[in-house]
Amino acid sequence: MLKLQWTDDVYAEKDFRDLGIAFTLKTIRLSKIDLKESGYNSARLGDPLRPDLVKTYAQGMRNGDAFPRPVAYRKGNYILTSGNQRCHAVATLVADGDIEKDPLIEVYDLDTADPLLLEAIGRSANVRHGGAATWEERKAHACYMVVEHGMTTKDAAKLFVVSDTAIKQHISTEKTRKQLAENGINTLAVPSSVVHAVSKLDQDSSIFLKMGHLVAHHAPTCAQTQQFVNRIAKQRSEDARLREVKKIEKELGNIAKTYGNAKKVRLASPRVPLRPRRDKLISQLTRLADFLDFGKGGEGFAKLSELQVTAVADSKMTADLWERIELRMTLIMKGRK
Repeated sequence: MLKLQWTDDVYAEKDFRDLGIAFTLKTIRLSKIDLKESGYNSARLGDPLRPDLVKTYAQGMRNGDAFPRPVAYRKGNYILTSGNQRCHAVATLVADGDIEKDPLIEVYDLDTADPLLLEAIGRSANVRHGGAATWEERKAHACYMVVEHGMTTKDAAKLFVVSDTAIKQHISTEKTRKQLAENGINTLAVPSSVVHAVSKLDQDSSIFLKMGHLVAHHAPTCAQTQQFVNRIAKQRSEDARLREVKKIEKELGNIAKTYGNAKKVRLASPRVPLRPRRDKLISQLTRLADFLDFGKGGEGFAKLSELQVTAVADSKMTADLWERIELRMTLIMKGRK
């Protein structure tokens, strides 16, 4: 009959000690684990079970592989904070007749009922092993612990292996989305980096709402939005900032006319050919022009040193590249008629 092999989980033990959670090693029967209740833990976003992992783990157990002990706490029966895939793999072996009907399982028995600590351990369970959580999943878990349980961003960053800055930026961005939504501006489809750029504006001003509307309607890139925000910030009066927003609105409107009309024509008449070369030329020239005119915190560059080009080799490369562009564009513009 198959014998299960369990090993230490050094990462989990470190988390227990870092969070001040007492634990013991216990050997219990599978029937003492409430698998249904354990499925409600927060270790994974979305479906708590991954059938592919369960099958893989079950086969690994058949092959004699050793697995880290599951993590559980007592609530009548044992509830898992980590180890759902492993324990369901054991249940699969039972169903297939590969192991005794109620096998023994080694677990970490946590001596705590603190919701904060149990949430933290559960949500950090897949940071470093198993079907490892993605960066975005880990960041979401970290933000949840900060917002809902008051964990410090520093502690959450360490526990979920993400940066403190990423957590703060995500929380700030979501607050900005909520504030815009309260004013009738839906930015759910707008990338977080764009919303974060807008969040740097004075959120008590009408300019903040106007820019929120513009990014929701026109979907500029993060780089474009950051340039817009820098241009606005450089203005010294509210009237000047409003005039700058008007300019930005006009620029975005012109872009929408150019590219939006092309899309509409394509949708209306599939036989009308697209012009990818033309679109790429205008797009790249616009990006270069915007960068040179506004890339210095909303202002234009005046010399190479401001572009961080100081070495002789870099200066020569820049000059050579510009000469290539100038020669080619001169030739193209001469033949434009």
